Amino acid sequence: MKKAPIIITVLCCAVLGSAIYVHAGATANGFFLQGKTEQSSRSEMAAAYVNGEPIEEKTVENIIERKKVSASLQPRTSIKQFSSDNHSTVLEDLIQQKVLEQQAKKEGFAVTDQEALHALQTTDQQIQDIIKSGTDEEKKSAQEAWNAYTSFISGYGMSVEEYEKKLALPVKKAQMMRQKLYQNFIKEHSDTSRENLTKLWNDYVSGLIHQANIEREDNSQKSN
Repeated sequence: MKKAPIIITVLCCAVLGSAIYVHAGATANGFFLQGKTEQSSRSEMAAAYVNGEPIEEKTVENIIERKKVSASLQPRTSIKQFSSDNHSTVLEDLIQQKVLEQQAKKEGFAVTDQEALHALQTTDQQIQDIIKSGTDEEKKSAQEAWNAYTSFISGYGMSVEEYEKKLALPVKKAQMMRQKLYQNFIKEHSDTSRENLTKLWNDYVSGLIHQANIEREDNSQKSN
């Protein structure tokens, strides 16, 4: 069993997956228009509200589109696998993420800018290391992923360093907060089998979602 290709796949998903959510959030928040977050209070632009915090409709639409682009940039990935990523599927995923982020904040699982930036730079360096010293196949896959990532970033008129500091950082921080919440959950259930742990975690997440005040706006008649 070859571990290297699996590692490359994980790293590629890390950079491209992060780019999907950064692009969606930056566009929805008016980055291209004003270079800063611009949110209305209660408007038709919101797809849902989670405990009063909005999830923008544009965010949902952009994630769907960027997933298609990401799939097309990976030769081994079929675009068909994203056919199920319709509006409601993506929205529910974002709602779950928002609920977990809020719970992580509530429990005090903070992530510093330095921690998040280090994680982003570590992934970048791992990909560069593979490009330099991997097998021919590994180098090819890593280079294709890196080219897709940097091509995506060039659309913002930024360097990789600027992009990660200005746009990718909050997305990475939120992701790491959710990871800390999950790691703490695992620690609290260290004597539980993997199978039961998965069930307990799913039940825990479902409980948080059930307790949250979630308002879904009537914009979700779309699908791709």
